[in-house]
Amino acid sequence: MTKIEKVFGRFSVSVWILCLTCMVNFLGNMVLAFLALYLKADLDFSMAAIAKVMTCYGLGAVAGGYLSGKYCDWRDSRGVMGLCLGVQGLLLILLPSFHSILWFGSVGFAIGFFESGFRPAFNVSIARVTRPEERAQAYSLYMVLINLGSSVAMG
Repeated sequence: MTKIEKVFGRFSVSVWILCLTCMVNFLGNMVLAFLALYLKADLDFSMAAIAKVMTCYGLGAVAGGYLSGKYCDWRDSRGVMGLCLGVQGLLLILLPSFHSILWFGSVGFAIGFFESGFRPAFNVSIARVTRPEERAQAYSLYMVLINLGSSVAMG
């Protein structure tokens, strides 16, 4: 048995599914790393307009993380994760159909909201499906898969 199998091989299927879901989610979110380039090169937005879109995204991320964390304190985190993944995926698919700064700002806010809303729900879910002594390794698996996802997305 290799060292990797010793560390990550003992997790339940639930942990693997949660972490793989995060990896796929992160792959989709890599679109946002190139959003500013798209807005400048293809739509010829000014740098000030691009900054406003990115600010909307950041404000959405702060609001989504906070509200999702509060909601997950008293509701089921799986529903929050499903909602966040579904809405975020739909918004990312629709993103190229928008052409005005107002739409990009609004969609940027919503994407940030649902992207960051996923994280507290994920953390609650991991805490529910792992024993306390396994949580550090579960978060390590999460980080390994996120880094793998970003490596694949960047080509």
